[in-house]
Amino acid sequence: MSELFAQDLRAEVSKIKIPVLVMGAWIGYKEYGGTHDTTEANLRAQYAKIDGVQLAVTDTARHFIMWDDPNWMFAQMDSFLEPAKTVSGR
Repeated sequence: MSELFAQDLRAEVSKIKIPVLVMGAWIGYKEYGGTHDTTEANLRAQYAKIDGVQLAVTDTARHFIMWDDPNWMFAQMDSFLEPAKTVSGR
């Protein structure tokens, strides 16, 4: 874990050339001053080097989006993947 936390890969993400959806949650940090806007800005900064990255920030899930708000998560994924489904004809 220390190796993972010690590496800054923000420059490396520029090598990603496929569509990327980043989902984030902020409400769990509200009592520490976190907001939707600051969380989104932080994510934008982290993933800024990925061309066309799509960000989605939930206002209900605390941390584990897949458990806290699975309907929101699946809706984001469906929306993100829908264009690919249309292109492939499936």
